[in-house]
Amino acid sequence: MPKARNLLLPVLVLLILSWALGSLSKSIPGGNLLVNSYWLLYILYFVPFLALGALVLLAVLIIWNLRDLSDGLGSGIARKVKKRKKHWAVRMLIFFYAWVFVLIFLESHCGGVVCSLSDNSNLQGLGAIVGARDPSSSPSVVTEAVAGLTGVFSWGWFLPASIVLLLASSLVMGRSLVVSLREWRQGAEDEIRNAKKQGFAAVQEAIKIVSAVDSTDPRIRIVLCFERLVMTASRLGAVVSPDQTAREIEMSIRRTFLLEGPATSELTALFEEARYSLHPVSEEDAKEAREYLIQIAEELKT
Repeated sequence: MPKARNLLLPVLVLLILSWALGSLSKSIPGGNLLVNSYWLLYILYFVPFLALGALVLLAVLIIWNLRDLSDGLGSGIARKVKKRKKHWAVRMLIFFYAWVFVLIFLESHCGGVVCSLSDNSNLQGLGAIVGARDPSSSPSVVTEAVAGLTGVFSWGWFLPASIVLLLASSLVMGRSLVVSLREWRQGAEDEIRNAKKQGFAAVQEAIKIVSAVDSTDPRIRIVLCFERLVMTASRLGAVVSPDQTAREIEMSIRRTFLLEGPATSELTALFEEARYSLHPVSEEDAKEAREYLIQIAEELKT
């Protein structure tokens, strides 16, 4: 239902426009749809002024709210980049290509950025149609005054207003990109710090697990301490599945916690022996695993 209400106004405007345009063909001597319809002339005379006023108002609003607009747009872009959404890039391309299309169109159809209109023959012809039915019904003083505005208005006024609007829009887009880049970097740094913090906590718990000499078999303790790291990495967004090999899981752990030292590979090797091999696992192996975990914890502190 709300969508239907939103469409009501455009449909109504289209109906009025279609009625007005359809009446042109009948507005000849003998027809009466547009006779004395000076309101249509008022609209046509004032359309350029309204369009120019709207253009200037839009440029002023953009300049006045430039900081807020660019901050809001930049924050939205940063959030979409964080969510790995690419629609913002498509919208930016559409924005710039739209201006390129406008400039090319004006250059090819108007011989330049400013279109030169020869005269107001179309409006004059429409004025003749409006008054063709009854010659005695001459236009009022208001009608003549409004018609006189066409001689004052210049289509060249749109050029500076359009340039100001383009510059203001470009400033908003440029500053929004700077804001989005700054927020994206800040968000990435926060994610790295959070991952290292949680990784350090997971390593401390893994050290406690593997150091519990009197609780369980060293084989089980090595497997449990490695799985503790895997659970933390998975919670932080690492892709971990049962069909992955131990080395693939190791790469996920490295990417999540930004680990580059050899201790992670050594711990993975101990996990593979404890999880998949049949030979006995001793307390010495558990002590080695503890040493590797301590090295990983030191790396996470930096």
